[in-house]
Amino acid sequence: MTAVSCRTRRTVRTAVHTALSTLSEVRSCPYCRAWTAPRSVVCPSGHRLG
Repeated sequence: MTAVSCRTRRTVRTAVHTALSTLSEVRSCPYCRAWTAPRSVVCPSGHRLG
């Protein structure tokens, strides 16, 4: 087993938490199922969201 510093573990944990938080904000368009960016009002195909 390799020794990993607490700082490295914390950095990885923070990066994973940030990525999961961002993914939870990603939605799909109800019309074409395209993925949309967080807080986006229009999908890539031009459908209005929300």
